[in-house]
Amino acid sequence: MHKYETISKLEVAEVQLFHAIELYLEGEHLISSITLAGASEEILGKLVNDMDKENALETKVKGLCDTHKIIYGELADPKSYINIKNDTRNELKHKKSMELTKNFEQDATSMIKRAIINYKILIPGHVKLFYVFEKEMVRRWHVKQSEIT
Repeated sequence: MHKYETISKLEVAEVQLFHAIELYLEGEHLISSITLAGASEEILGKLVNDMDKENALETKVKGLCDTHKIIYGELADPKSYINIKNDTRNELKHKKSMELTKNFEQDATSMIKRAIINYKILIPGHVKLFYVFEKEMVRRWHVKQSEIT
């Protein structure tokens, strides 16, 4: 017989986020890391909104729209920037084209960072895995910088 379980959306998002980080840290399966982090980020973002707070994507898009207005002297459509920020995640979920050329490591990093920001709004405090992720993210950045010079 099948056993049914009840799990909160916060728990679902937490599991997805932690697995996304683990895949990122292993340096493999970045596509799965992106989709897991993206699903987590979306759930956590909605939970943040339920608290009448601005989530990570909204904060980022607001900054982009402000910059757009300064540079171009006109208001930007926030939906355009939302689509840009979610492009890889959405491309991985839906068949828009037969091939996809992206920087999957960068996209995984960005999506995980947004999910972590939302998580920390909901559950303030120290999570060791987040520290390990941030340390590895910085290490990879330094490696890339040394390859450029």
